[in-house]
Amino acid sequence: MGWAVGPIVVAAGVGLVLRPHLAPADLAMLMLLGVVVVAARNPRWIGVLGTVLAIVGYDLLFITPYYRFSVSDTAYLITFVVMLIVGLAIGHLTSLLREAAQHRAQRERIASTRLVLNERLGAVASADELAEVTAAVLTEATGASCRVCWVARGTTVEAVIDGLGQPRIDHGLRDGVLAILEGSLPHYLTVDGWLVHRIQEGERLWGVVTLDPGEPPRALLDQVPFLAAVLGQVGTILERRETAAAHEAVRVEVEAGRLRTALLSTVSHDLRTPLTTIEGSASTLLTGQDAIPQATRAALLEAIQDESRRMNRLIGNLLEMVRVETGALPVRRSWQPIEEVIGVALLRVEPRLAGRAVEVDLPEDLPLVAIDELLMEHVVTNILENAARHAPGETPIRISARATEESLEIRVRDHGPGLPDAVLAAGSSATVPRGRPIGPGAGHGLGLLICRGIVSVHGGTLTLANAPDGGAELTVRLPRGVAPDGPAHEEEVTA
Repeated sequence: MGWAVGPIVVAAGVGLVLRPHLAPADLAMLMLLGVVVVAARNPRWIGVLGTVLAIVGYDLLFITPYYRFSVSDTAYLITFVVMLIVGLAIGHLTSLLREAAQHRAQRERIASTRLVLNERLGAVASADELAEVTAAVLTEATGASCRVCWVARGTTVEAVIDGLGQPRIDHGLRDGVLAILEGSLPHYLTVDGWLVHRIQEGERLWGVVTLDPGEPPRALLDQVPFLAAVLGQVGTILERRETAAAHEAVRVEVEAGRLRTALLSTVSHDLRTPLTTIEGSASTLLTGQDAIPQATRAALLEAIQDESRRMNRLIGNLLEMVRVETGALPVRRSWQPIEEVIGVALLRVEPRLAGRAVEVDLPEDLPLVAIDELLMEHVVTNILENAARHAPGETPIRISARATEESLEIRVRDHGPGLPDAVLAAGSSATVPRGRPIGPGAGHGLGLLICRGIVSVHGGTLTLANAPDGGAELTVRLPRGVAPDGPAHEEEVTA
């Protein structure tokens, strides 16, 4: 109200001082200047009030007879009308400009808050974290304490009140939340000073937001347009996340089906070869009986034994694969030197490497890594057995290791025919297209799938490639960490 009276009073005071020296028209311009100042800096109704005060003051102070509501010259009535029109016009124009500026500021505020929401919500995954981040952003933007609670079909009022961290005895808040959940009111309402607003996208109710009026209580209705715009963005984000999760679930199911088909194809192919050998050798022994020379009989029995052991390893791999894929593989990590793991693996496959040159390149300064040494021995053993099985007997196998800033790499290189295109096409996942076997009796796929699963549990990767000059190269990358100074600490996790 001071801005409505102050400029008019100042203009009247200056006019009284200069009244002996100025004409009435000049004094009218002086009062009109006060009207312009009032109309430019205040809402429309205050501008109208200031205009009326200026007309009254001009009549009393500057029109003879002074200090009386009478006009000696009717021409002054035109001056009054002009002053009123100018005051109303300026008040209207400045009000429009002020509203446009406020609207622009509101849009910028909404856009800024939406940007912050997108950035912060993009880094969280759980529902609780989403609620905390949304509430924190709204608290920063509104200055009022905000709480967010997600709701689902059938969520009770008591569950929402508990989720908001508010006491159930606050009956006003309870009634407001109940009305929001029932959808019998608009998107918001105020009750006992609280502002309760729903998070909704289309017909879907995602959650409830409350704004605490604080102490002393403050009016929160001016926050409704801002909340409606920002919470609409939150609803859109939640809907997109749910859609993406549904698509991911479908993709995982399709991938699981494809993997099962590939595994079935691989297992059936790998089982058929040893079974055929066992059946043929046993049939020859049964039909030939005493006519078979002793050396041939021994060779056939040895083939039956080897293929039986091969089937036993294959079935063991299959059971191990089930444990990996179902997450039932316990991992007991401790800080171990990778040289010992590689040494044990070489001893295990030594019979299969008889007569073959094995090149080992292990620097002396390799760091310790947090691994389950038994599982990693299984990985290295499996990779070496694959190399020995597929590379010609006279070609060497090279195993090396090196440390980088972020990982420890183990490479196994052979000089065989290389990995089949089906395995390379699948990349580090070591899976194959539907219905296609990995290779002729090779067993690449199942063994590499198991290795991939074990390495993944350790937070590492398994990559496959064919060397330019021939042969396959498999690389295991394990993440490095900071080894403890004290005794090795063992930690058990589940895949």
